[in-house]
Amino acid sequence: MYSSYRFNSTMRLLFSLIILTASASFSLAQKSAPVSQQMRFEAMLKGDTMVLDKVLSEELTYLHSNGLFENKRDFIRNISSKKLVYENIKLEKMQIRRTGRISIIQGTGRFKGVIRGNPFEVKLHYISIYKKTNMRWKLIAWQSLKADA
Repeated sequence: MYSSYRFNSTMRLLFSLIILTASASFSLAQKSAPVSQQMRFEAMLKGDTMVLDKVLSEELTYLHSNGLFENKRDFIRNISSKKLVYENIKLEKMQIRRTGRISIIQGTGRFKGVIRGNPFEVKLHYISIYKKTNMRWKLIAWQSLKADA
């Protein structure tokens, strides 16, 4: 009986540690909008649609510098189908303003990738708006425009 109790306690502890470890990386997204944005950029580079699904709001409006407009479903579908592949994202500047449950991030960065088979490399000014909902920062809007190189 003692060994059965010890085995069950050990298994419960091990299971708890696995769950905590698996959720640790996503739990950082709840800390701040910039962390959520970094997770989003990393997911875009890896084509990780599961993370994108968690950090993008259902009400997302995403306006690319080329005029392409997407909602959450469109953006994730284009990433998963490889119609849009990000190869490199290098941020140069970032300013953050927060008011209540809204964070506004304005920045400049260099984005490199392939869209519908056409390579692109562009310097962008962008604004991203995050909203804290249920303890998570989610992107609700993105708009970018080409900057002078």
